[in-house]
This record gives sequence, structure tokens and C-alpha cells, in this order.
Amino acid sequence: IPFKKFFFAFTRSNIFPLAYCLWIVNGWTKGKLYHYRNLVYPYEIEKGKLFLYVQYQNKFEICLVFEKENTKEYDIEDIKIKDNTEYVFENNKDAIGYWESADIISFKEKENYTPQKQTADKKDLFLQSLTLSPNGSGIMRLANKDIVIYWTKNKIINKNNSTSSDFIIKEINGNKYFIMDWKSGDYTFAGRIQLCYVLIKKEEK
Repeated sequence: IPFKKFFFAFTRSNIFPLAYCLWIVNGWTKGKLYHYRNLVYPYEIEKGKLFLYVQYQNKFEICLVFEKENTKEYDIEDIKIKDNTEYVFENNKDAIGYWESADIISFKEKENYTPQKQTADKKDLFLQSLTLSPNGSGIMRLANKDIVIYWTKNKIINKNNSTSSDFIIKEINGNKYFIMDWKSGDYTFAGRIQLCYVLIKKEEK
């Protein structure tokens, strides 16, 4: 089988009964999966089951066993989680304006965020700013491009990747902070929200 890049979904591991898990790999060839972290996982297929061998902390191997559920050839759009992106606009005057990225934090810290401790170096933040207009549209500036977004009362709507991310606004020591769930590949392919971006209200540049 020629090497090619694709996304490969497994479900119902016998290690995690009744749970769904997702592996994303950069490519494959006969007997091997190439993980996006430059790791190689050997596998065997026997009687409709796939045995995947994983190195754990460079000490020993564990074997994950997956059952084949169907013969469909999946592409990336088939396995992505897609949020509802069709919302009636509800105004939120506090959200309107220019917000500049200040930090990135764990999702668990969202409700109790305080700006005293800086988690990330600002120059490394992929999300650089948000500009939210009164009509429900906006611009999300990333490190490599600007994209058009939409927003409503407490959500940022990104139709480019079919996500709707919750946000809250806090005022701390006279500054307004915009804390938004960051729905990266961990969410779109595995349903996990692990990080939140923190932005601070600024005068538009």
C-alpha cells in the first residue's frame, strides 16, 4: 500500500469498553501507522481485529485492540465534530471592540482566571486578536492569516472549521478580559476542549 496522508478513525477499544476514542495519523503503509508526533506504531490485522502496538514511556509496549465496524473509506470531513454555527444574533455590548491575546490557559482555569500568573509567551500565541463589530461579524487574526468570524451573545462562530466557542468576559483590576474556549484538533477530532485563550480589551490598532 503506498504511503499517503489520511485520517484514520478507530472506535470501541477493548481497553476502554463502550468508550469512543480517536487516533489521528499522518500516514500509513502495510503494518505501520505514522503518528503526527513522528512516532511509528506497528499493527497487525487478524480476523477483523486490528492490534496496535504502542510504546509507553520508552519502557514497555501495550497493545490496543480495535474491532472493524464497517468498510467505508473515510475522509477528514466524515470524522470531524461540527458544531451548530447558525445562531440568531444577540447583542452583547461588552464584547464589541478590539481584543488582543494575552495568554492561553487550561480549560479548568477558565472560571477562576486571574492575570497574576503568565502561562504562555505572548509571541508564541497563535491567536493574536479578535475584532468584534456591532452587527455580529468580526475578524480573527491568527499568526498566519485573518479569517472572518461571527459572534453572538456569548459565542464566537467560526464557519471555516464549523465550531462555536463559548466565551466569558471578566473585569479584573480595571481591565476587561475575554476568555474563549479554543476548539483545536483536540476538539474537532476527539471532542475535548483543553485550552482557553485570554484576550484583553484594547484600543483598536
